[in-house]
Amino acid sequence: MRRDAQDRRERLITAAAALFQCHGYHVALEAIAAEAGVGRATLYRNFADRRALALAVFERQLAALAQDWAGTGGDPAAFYPFLCRIARQAVLHGPLIASLEAEEDGPVLIQGLHRLLDAVLAPPLASAQAAGLVRADLTVGELHRAAKMLVGAADRLAVEAQEQALAEALALLVEGLRPR
Repeated sequence: MRRDAQDRRERLITAAAALFQCHGYHVALEAIAAEAGVGRATLYRNFADRRALALAVFERQLAALAQDWAGTGGDPAAFYPFLCRIARQAVLHGPLIASLEAEEDGPVLIQGLHRLLDAVLAPPLASAQAAGLVRADLTVGELHRAAKMLVGAADRLAVEAQEQALAEALALLVEGLRPR
């Protein structure tokens, strides 16, 4: 891909991430194109539909989370703040996952996303477990289920109200993860 084409694609992903964060998953694609400084044709040349764009955003954000964890040097104390960031991403991408669940090829795509998420979650979880900060029997699969619960706590709320609902649900979740 030419450098200028790659730059436009990256601007689209960046714009989509910002607008999904502020306005939710169903923000107009035209608004994303405008924010990226490109036309609708460029958006559709790079992404066939909203789902393709959202998947690119999701994958980029998982890669950024993995880099952020690496930047902590594996510090177990960084687990809970890291988990909060993961939870915010789960709420942001909840509508994408819900739409994938309803599509014929959705389960395969979701499995792929879960594998990526597992790779991001496993090192912080292992570090926190080794330090005794979370239950030793906690699994990555249980963190997936916890993320779905967090999405459920916030998904039908206006974007502005999601942060408060997420904070309250996270407080409950964190207490349940601590060793007894």
